Amino acid sequence: METSNEELKSTNEEMQSTNEEMQSSNEELETSKEELQSLNEELITVNTELQTKNDELSIVNNDMKNLMESIDIPTIFLIIIYVLKDLLFMLPRL
Repeated sequence: METSNEELKSTNEEMQSTNEEMQSSNEELETSKEELQSLNEELITVNTELQTKNDELSIVNNDMKNLMESIDIPTIFLIIIYVLKDLLFMLPRL
């Protein structure tokens, strides 16, 4: 009986020690979880800001594309007119 009590006490102490270790691990995990949640919130904020910038850049890019498409032909004509004008200006000298 005495041996059985000693064994139970020893087992109880081991379990208490294991329980304390698990509680400590649990607290560390809770701290890590809170840190990860905070980082996740920051990443969500940064992602939202980047998405907004991306949307703005897409709009500007589309505007520039439309502008370039709309002025493409007149630009070519202006270049041809200036080249012809220079040629006509130089013709009398030849």
